[in-house]
Amino acid sequence: MVVLLSEDRAVEDLGECVSMAVAEAGALYDPGDDEWLTIPIDDTRDISVKPKITRTYAGPSPLLGEASALGEDQLCTLLGEVKAEPPESSSSSSSSSSSSRPVVDQRALIALVGEALGITSELLIVVTDRPIQPPPTWRYLIWDAVPGGAAVSHSTLDPKYWGEHVDDATRRRAVKRRLRVALCSVMGTCLGLVRCDNPWCFLYGDIDRVTRLDHLLRIGDEHGVAALTGRGFGEETSDVGLDPVVQVAEPQP
Repeated sequence: MVVLLSEDRAVEDLGECVSMAVAEAGALYDPGDDEWLTIPIDDTRDISVKPKITRTYAGPSPLLGEASALGEDQLCTLLGEVKAEPPESSSSSSSSSSSSRPVVDQRALIALVGEALGITSELLIVVTDRPIQPPPTWRYLIWDAVPGGAAVSHSTLDPKYWGEHVDDATRRRAVKRRLRVALCSVMGTCLGLVRCDNPWCFLYGDIDRVTRLDHLLRIGDEHGVAALTGRGFGEETSDVGLDPVVQVAEPQP
């Protein structure tokens, strides 16, 4: 896992909550006590995995006292190499300053970040503050699986992107909660879980808008992974500390 931030402002405003979201999502898939996860592949087969999630930070300035793994010149070169053309529809969302930010090519992002940092993981997840390139008919993407891993952008998870006027604490909580859910979904598929139709589950397949992430609470029973079933987070999201993984009951219809 790499947290790649492009601007000092991104580090100052949201860097801490992004770092916490990464840590919390990782904790969700760590049942502890060296327990392996048994994940069904089909009706007759399953696999056992022991997740090992590590985080590397790369950005223009230290994050929570951690220095960047890339020098300033390396970071600038990398960001230039992964730059892509913004979607044509972005002009219709000019009410948000975030909508005019440089877009990155997620395929180049995964390949070049791994190369720059010497990461040989077969599944690299890069979390970035920049928007990632959507398909021609789409306005935006939150994440995208590409060869070698997945790119996740917290740009469109930000209430400010949508022109919402919220205080700093509310903004940080929203970004942290939504990014945490997005990462829980991406990490789950990397481990072999399949997307589902459960509207409360992190693996819910129909993420048709950003606010859909606000309703995903837990890992559903339908995935059949005893060590993970029901794991999620409480109703309140902290903007100043880590939220613990807890057992969450599925809401009754």
